[in-house]
Amino acid sequence: MDWRYNTIWFEQIPTENFLKLDLKAEKSGLSKISDVEYAILWYYRYKEKAFDQLPQSDKLLYLQLNSANIKDFDGIEKFSKLKRLEVHHCLKIENDFGLSRVADTLEYFHINQSKKLSSLDEIIRLSNLKVLCLNNCGPLENLNFLKCFLSLLISDS
Repeated sequence: MDWRYNTIWFEQIPTENFLKLDLKAEKSGLSKISDVEYAILWYYRYKEKAFDQLPQSDKLLYLQLNSANIKDFDGIEKFSKLKRLEVHHCLKIENDFGLSRVADTLEYFHINQSKKLSSLDEIIRLSNLKVLCLNNCGPLENLNFLKCFLSLLISDS
């Protein structure tokens, strides 16, 4: 099962196409992100733009960030084919700045445990979005922005 399914069976992805990296333990492996379609990064820390320390990739389809200190999505356009973005326990995210730069490709966006996130100005530009998960985010004024997503799958689960 690949990035299009709710559950991804990473054990079925060829090892040369998958990167799982704990950046507290190993920082030297970041260059490998250019060569894979699937990447899971733990404890990513940035200095200027949110994605400034990650190399550009024309192959990356799936990116999962866990416990990263990003505040927004500035620089995400360096992943020109990104289809699925998952962000878990990134407690410093304040807004969705930069997301519109992957509007042509992003179809699946999941943000989990980002209570400072309450500004969703760019998310409405993700016209190809099919799945949107906003779990444990900051308070939203309303859900009217959901009307913008014609391709969003409606699910009661």
